[in-house]
Amino acid sequence: MIKIFGKNFKKKGFTLVEVLLVVFFLGVLASTVAGYLSSSKDSGRDSRISLGIAQVDSVAEMIHSNYGTYNALCSSGTSLSNERGLDVIQEDIEKQGGTVACFADGDNYCVSARLHRSGKYFCIMDDKRASIANGGCISATVGCGEEIPGEEEEEEEEEEEEQCTKTEGTAIKIAGGQTHSLALKSDGTVYAWGRNIRGILGDGTTVSKYIPVQVKGVGGVGYLANIEEIAAGDLHSLALKSDGTVYAWGSGSASGNGDSSDKYTPVQVKGLAGVGYLTGITKIAAGSYHSLALKSDGTVYAWGGGDYGQLGDGSNNSRLTPIQVKGVGGVGYLTDVIEIAAGSYHSLALKSDGTVFAWGNNTFCQQGNGTTTNWPPTPVQVKGVGGVGYLTDIESIMGGLYHSLALKSDGTVYAWGGNSFGELGDGTTTSRCTPVQVKDVVE
Repeated sequence: MIKIFGKNFKKKGFTLVEVLLVVFFLGVLASTVAGYLSSSKDSGRDSRISLGIAQVDSVAEMIHSNYGTYNALCSSGTSLSNERGLDVIQEDIEKQGGTVACFADGDNYCVSARLHRSGKYFCIMDDKRASIANGGCISATVGCGEEIPGEEEEEEEEEEEEQCTKTEGTAIKIAGGQTHSLALKSDGTVYAWGRNIRGILGDGTTVSKYIPVQVKGVGGVGYLANIEEIAAGDLHSLALKSDGTVYAWGSGSASGNGDSSDKYTPVQVKGLAGVGYLTGITKIAAGSYHSLALKSDGTVYAWGGGDYGQLGDGSNNSRLTPIQVKGVGGVGYLTDVIEIAAGSYHSLALKSDGTVFAWGNNTFCQQGNGTTTNWPPTPVQVKGVGGVGYLTDIESIMGGLYHSLALKSDGTVYAWGGNSFGELGDGTTTSRCTPVQVKDVVE
């Protein structure tokens, strides 16, 4: 007796082979029906995804007309209701193991979704729509995958991704302010994100952005281009062009163009006394509210907040246009400088002979000259360890909130200034008015 599907069969009526054949054919039939149903379901899902994408396009255009940028999808707070079909994209892509990223809240969507079949992304970013193989949206701009892709071979996807990367470039330099960030791409364009107080992101608005936006050009026309260096202060941003000119946006008092009104898009930094424009610049640095620029001839220029003498012109006055930093004791001007750095309220300069000079706020010994006096508000030479001689053989410098750092040619690091949180790395929390060597890593 053989029991199949709850029925008893006598071997006399059915051979074992016959029973197995019946079971096999029943399995084939069930598989065929399931495949048909699954295919129909996939077709319906694909249709809904296509519909959802079309609706996203419609919503994007609506937001673009109101806000001037598709980034409003992520940051404007505009409500994008589910009745527009955006929930369809989220639901169906996630069911297939994909992701829909960047949701401000339940109804505010930025579409950065990996489509479940092609493994690609549909992006709305920086006034453009694009699809990129297995990548993010930041590099999605005109010329890369304008069409929503179908199912393609992996090799084609990789080829498209490589093409987009070459066209748009990748980030090569970064800078961080108090509440915003900057990135410089290899193609010379600049992107910003974070808090947008006083227009510090340079996109023409004061709306904070949770993903990068491209910094616009002067007067909001086009986009900033041919940039080689960037710097970020607390309330302003700086960019150095390949032609040696400097641009600023954000707080007007730190913009260097003679006008104290806030700048929502870049303005060109003017020359001394507001005559012409600053030229021949090779390096820039940003403090909390002041800016520094190094010329190719080794001279240094400063503008912005000067309350602590951080501009180095012998006064505590703020300046709306650049002034030239004076020499030690206010005699002549600082020369032979090869690198500059800005702390929050103090400034640093590295000379070609490896010596370091500082000026500005010295409340916590940021100047490293053995005192805590801010006067005179002109450069002083940083002393050596223990106050003996002067710091030499330095190759790089950096300024923090209340402390300063220097890297020697032998790879050792020195620090001075405020040390409340152990930022000097000497094993204590004692502020130092002259440099101490940063201790080695303890395993």
